[in-house]
Amino acid sequence: MVLRISRSYVNLWADTKFENSLSVRAFSRLMDAPLPVYERTGAGTRLKQLNTLDQLKGFYNNQLFSSATDIPFIAIFLAVIAYLGGWLFLVPTILLIVLSLCSYRFLGYWEPTLTDKLTLESRENNFVIDVLNNIHTVKSMGMETLLIRRYERLQKSSAQVNYSSSAEAGDLLTLKSVGSQLMTIFVAIVGSLYVIHGQMAIGGLAACTLLVGRIMQPMNRAISAFNRWKTVNVVRQQLESILTLPVEDKSNLPTFGEF
Repeated sequence: MVLRISRSYVNLWADTKFENSLSVRAFSRLMDAPLPVYERTGAGTRLKQLNTLDQLKGFYNNQLFSSATDIPFIAIFLAVIAYLGGWLFLVPTILLIVLSLCSYRFLGYWEPTLTDKLTLESRENNFVIDVLNNIHTVKSMGMETLLIRRYERLQKSSAQVNYSSSAEAGDLLTLKSVGSQLMTIFVAIVGSLYVIHGQMAIGGLAACTLLVGRIMQPMNRAISAFNRWKTVNVVRQQLESILTLPVEDKSNLPTFGEF
């Protein structure tokens, strides 16, 4: 209990420091960028890029570190299964490899969908901000209906991408659930054959079945962390467009005030 509270405190403090330093750095880049460079990108896109800081927080210092520390336990549990059941450990090992390959191929389709989602959200934000900035022109020219139709098309595209991303996230959860159930079933089937032929006791089979359930917990966390890593990579690319802005040379500016 004390270790959990201490770990939570350390992780939260590290996340807060990381978010604060990164947000100050990004905002300073925006303030120091030359005006022509800053105005190349819409205000909605800039707001979306700054909002990505919330998604970066808690990943590098918490989720990624926890998943990395859990992965060695998979090898430990497989070694215990090999000690109790002999070649029975090959069943969960093969299924883990298959599950990893399927998850890797599945997550390959997730990154383009997320990129499209962020792009469409930025376009929608830019559209709303531009309309509000020029609302007097819109009213004077009677363009309300035309702009509403344009906004409906943007909403339709965003809804389609949101549906695709939600469906893919649900498919990933289904893949992890099916993989966990299949692993338990196959271990029970092969282990029962070992018991019938007298190569394993019933208690050993029960222990192997419990260990298989324990294996899937760090495996599921690793898959979730890899999925989040894909998301963070896309989000980080959005933020890097701010962090790589050029800095305006202020050495020639006049100095005001007295020393």
